[in-house]
Amino acid sequence: TAETAGRLLGVAVQTPSVVEMMEDLLTPDRGFAIAEREVTPKEVGGSPRHQSDLVLGVVRNNKLVRVDNPEVDALELGDRLLYIRNAETDR
Repeated sequence: TAETAGRLLGVAVQTPSVVEMMEDLLTPDRGFAIAEREVTPKEVGGSPRHQSDLVLGVVRNNKLVRVDNPEVDALELGDRLLYIRNAETDR
């Protein structure tokens, strides 16, 4: 959106490397990418902050909750994780 583009432009003046990383995250076929996957039965009850993947958020009951919210301290069956993956090695 225009609002997001404006924010990135503002950030670029102060911290251009942040914008470079955001561009990398927004390009799904190379570098890092944001992906979504189901929680495995082995992960149920664990914290999203202690997963092998770098988890950004949890989708629970169709609602995105940031990983730092106590509401998602323990993962539940049916949760989905938004995480950062390496697009080049996860093919």
